[in-house]
Amino acid sequence: MTIRSAIQSEFRWLLVCIFLGIVGLTAYAASKFTPGKLVVIITGIGFLGFIVALIILAVRLRRFVPIVGAAGISLVSVIVVTYIILFAFVYFFQDAVANKTSSFFQPKTIPVEAAQALLDPNVTAIDLATPDGIHLRGWMVRNSIEAKTPLVIYFGGSGSEVSEMIPFAEGLAGWSVALINYRGFGLSEGTPTQSNVLADSLFIYDTLASRTDIDASQVVAMGYSLGTGVAVYLSEQRPIASTILASPYDYWTLIGVKQTPLYAPLSGIIKHYFDSILRAPGINDPLLCLIGSNDTMVPPELSRRLTDAWGGKVTVIQYPGEDHGLLFHNNRCWADIKDFLSTIKQH
Repeated sequence: MTIRSAIQSEFRWLLVCIFLGIVGLTAYAASKFTPGKLVVIITGIGFLGFIVALIILAVRLRRFVPIVGAAGISLVSVIVVTYIILFAFVYFFQDAVANKTSSFFQPKTIPVEAAQALLDPNVTAIDLATPDGIHLRGWMVRNSIEAKTPLVIYFGGSGSEVSEMIPFAEGLAGWSVALINYRGFGLSEGTPTQSNVLADSLFIYDTLASRTDIDASQVVAMGYSLGTGVAVYLSEQRPIASTILASPYDYWTLIGVKQTPLYAPLSGIIKHYFDSILRAPGINDPLLCLIGSNDTMVPPELSRRLTDAWGGKVTVIQYPGEDHGLLFHNNRCWADIKDFLSTIKQH
């Protein structure tokens, strides 16, 4: 074989591998909408094609520039080994990480003295013992003198402690607001995982809705950021009057809600947790969705994917210039929440 024919042969292989890489990237994009085994296979073939293409390029370079070629082969080897390890970890351990660790949550505690200082005649302590013996603690903010009030159950975001919401909850006249920390947050015991947090949301609802001072026909599930997945789950599982979501996502993974090209080869095997978009079509109660136009943690398009899939009436309000922390900023969102809740009470 002549040098020219050898180069032509390698060039053809390079084109084939680049084509496989393009197929793999296309499969990665498709996996956003149609996850399945076929997408996994195509993505894997595409990724391997890209790697082979890089190896061929490195070998060619080595013929002409030995140092550059050796460095290229070393780099490719590192990339391949890294992805093999990452692939194996994600494939075999993601459920254990999601359901047996607090990796999603970043628990935040509060000193006992600080928690007690928040109490007043309208803000009382809540201490609920779960069926497995864990104490969930928080506050009930009561904004009505009526014997029986409607209730908002709030689920906070990752790394946030729910007492931060007390000043805002006190503005929801006529409503009681339950602010109960996840396991491991605030003064709550235990370790938060996807499985026990979802189970706890049902326990919280069942316990509070059975109280004589709560109108069980007017219970609203409200979630912020990570907590939107919990609120959506509760809305699917219990007769909720309406749902309020601030900065919601479509689903969560071990790498967060946004996927970058770095994780493209893994897209087919990464499982969805707090899979709100899967549950949304079966929920018929009204939804209020609050979005910050400049949210970089949960981009607005992910929130709108969820609202587009919602089974009931949807009200979406996007706040220009607001970011992921819109609930904590001085804007109209709390006034809009009050207006939305007033429509629920009328029914």
